Amino acid sequence: EAIREQPQLVVLGDPGSGKSTLTRRLAGVLAAAQLDRLPPEERDWRAKLEHAFEHWLLPIRVTLSSWAKRLPEDATGCADELLDECLRMLGQTAQVDAAVQKTHLLGRINADPPSVLLLLDGLDEVADPTQRQRLLAAVQDFCRHYPNVPLLVTCRVRPYREREHYKLPLPEAELAPLSPEAIRAFVKRWHRELAWAGYYQPESGERAAQRLLGAIFDERRPELGDMAGTPLLLTMMARVNYDAPLPDSRAELYERFVAKLLWEWEREKLDDQGQSTRLQSLLLAGRVKPVSLERALNRLAYSVHGSQGSRDTVDIPHSALREALEQIHPGDAAEKAAWAVRVLELIDDRSGLIIAVEQGQVYRFTHRTFQEYLAARWLATGSDFVGKFREKIDQEQWREAVFLALGYQVSVRGDYDNALAVFDELMPEEEALAREWSRALLLGEAYTSLRGAEWAGQASETRRARRVQETVPARLIVLMTLHEGAPPELQAAAGRTLSQLGDPRPGVGLRPDGLPDIDWVEIPAGEFIYGEEGERRREPTFWMARYPVTYRQFQAFVDAPDGLRNPAWWEGRARTDNDDLWKQVFKYWNCPRERVFWHQAVAFCRWLTSQAHREASLLPEALRNDPEAWRITLPTEWQWEKAARGQDGRRYPWGPEYIPGYANVDETKDDNGPHNLGMSSAVGIYPQGASPYGVLDIAGNVWEWCLNEYDNPKRIQEEGDAWRVLRGGAWWSRAALATTFARSFWFPRYGSNYNFGFRLVVVPVSR
Repeated sequence: EAIREQPQLVVLGDPGSGKSTLTRRLAGVLAAAQLDRLPPEERDWRAKLEHAFEHWLLPIRVTLSSWAKRLPEDATGCADELLDECLRMLGQTAQVDAAVQKTHLLGRINADPPSVLLLLDGLDEVADPTQRQRLLAAVQDFCRHYPNVPLLVTCRVRPYREREHYKLPLPEAELAPLSPEAIRAFVKRWHRELAWAGYYQPESGERAAQRLLGAIFDERRPELGDMAGTPLLLTMMARVNYDAPLPDSRAELYERFVAKLLWEWEREKLDDQGQSTRLQSLLLAGRVKPVSLERALNRLAYSVHGSQGSRDTVDIPHSALREALEQIHPGDAAEKAAWAVRVLELIDDRSGLIIAVEQGQVYRFTHRTFQEYLAARWLATGSDFVGKFREKIDQEQWREAVFLALGYQVSVRGDYDNALAVFDELMPEEEALAREWSRALLLGEAYTSLRGAEWAGQASETRRARRVQETVPARLIVLMTLHEGAPPELQAAAGRTLSQLGDPRPGVGLRPDGLPDIDWVEIPAGEFIYGEEGERRREPTFWMARYPVTYRQFQAFVDAPDGLRNPAWWEGRARTDNDDLWKQVFKYWNCPRERVFWHQAVAFCRWLTSQAHREASLLPEALRNDPEAWRITLPTEWQWEKAARGQDGRRYPWGPEYIPGYANVDETKDDNGPHNLGMSSAVGIYPQGASPYGVLDIAGNVWEWCLNEYDNPKRIQEEGDAWRVLRGGAWWSRAALATTFARSFWFPRYGSNYNFGFRLVVVPVSR
């Protein structure tokens, strides 16, 4: 469906999300067009696919890393080079005269509409930058000459989004995680299949499926739910669930799955007498310990992963695998060679952790992720593990392996001090963040996902532990507010990571007593220029929150015993009893609270005012002597505008012109730049977009409710209610709606849009 809307696009996905599977599936189903003996569900899938394309397409699937190896040194990056690779692929499936084949292919490409589908898989697996640029140039030239030919390029999300030299001028689509419904369907089908194959009795298969689903959707183990959204990880979870409870971390899951692939496959498939498997027999005969084989594979994976030059990052030459096997055999040269040959014959004959791609010539780990994990195990161990981390951490093709290596140290081996050493020695200094933001973000995300704040306290080096516990969030705060250096997407990612650590910035979270911590900014009395027409108005002094109300702060109202359910805050207006509307489902606590109804915002203000009258420290310091004389409320749009534009009538909070990257808006809608985060961001990541008084996020991120009615002769009033004003634009809005005078409105009885939030002001009770 996406290809039908955008004939040429880049499909992005995380490791194991199904990018390559998708291209194989598309190619396979289209190639099976003339087969009659397909199961009914396969025929249905084929029919739906052809209906989506509206006609049959000839599928040509190109593995980009293999094509890159064949690009000649003098490649010019032209469309013909991609056509030549397509013809080579077609030549492998049919013995047709080359000239006839080329005429046939060009006919399909130039048809109206074209009847060929190019599936270009694995841009991120092309390790050599020079080869990658030649390849990208050829693809780009092809797209210029044949813009209507359906074409799909797959790549991992991180390198494509973070590195300019990966980019193609094509629309992007990102593979979504599996939905809860899809996860349930997968698990049920998986266990039905195992029951059919005799691994389970039907009743025990059903119990196993329920056990797995119970673990995945257990709110106390959110990591499992996150992992289950990735097809590869869900497959691994289902496999591990056969005989053991699920681990909480990815590294533990990989560890168990690798063990099954390496040691248990043959026992379950071939040996029903409980005898040693062929691999175990070979190890015994060769006096080789299992741990020696595992270390050899770890070292082999480390040596081939991310290698530069002409070799594919996942292909292992026969000679390299044979040498790795010979090194662990204690015999003489002849014995080593004979034993290695027998192990290679076993690999040729089976499917496990390593498979033969070209029998007797080229081998490969079953999935690139397993190669990365074994490489990670070698990276994480040894006397010079910090040196190995230092060598690899800034290489983009090692990012996932570095992440897994830290997980291996923490979750599998419990090497807390070793992991702390990596964070401590490799986290960039503050002055280096502008050029080393990628490393800082990787370490911050790893520390957060591995629950560093919890296990760091168990390390023996307490000083280092305290230093890391303080340094990681501090660096993330600097990183997320960098104006120069890191791209906005990376700043936003740093903000999301900081959220999971518990954002310590004033005005973002909660106080020790559990009440919202508000950072108040004084807006002094005086005249200001109001509206696009330049009307002069005057406002007395008031105080405004530096940030909009965050998810963390709003949740304090929901959870408080005298909060959400207290009818006093609603003044006779019934709150909704649908608790789903109040649940915290957005996992980034330091982003502005969205989907807020106007009456919910007013109720929050009344609740917080009552708290401030009892606890004066909630108010600005200058007002604490007489707290009951003040109230916390929504700003009027006049107060909002003065705080946004200052006295000089600025068009934007920062000045007269829009500047790309100064607010979380969709700049692409106004042709102001390429910036579009596609979601709300942590408050305060755009310090350069501050108003003259230092108020942040007042342009973009979320529309902000104002107290007053929408003053328009055509406004609608129903049952004493009225349209209310919204200001500031949102993350999906055009930049033009982020001006200091742009207005919008919404009727409170209609509820809320998904990007409505609010911020607070303090004014005298008398106003």
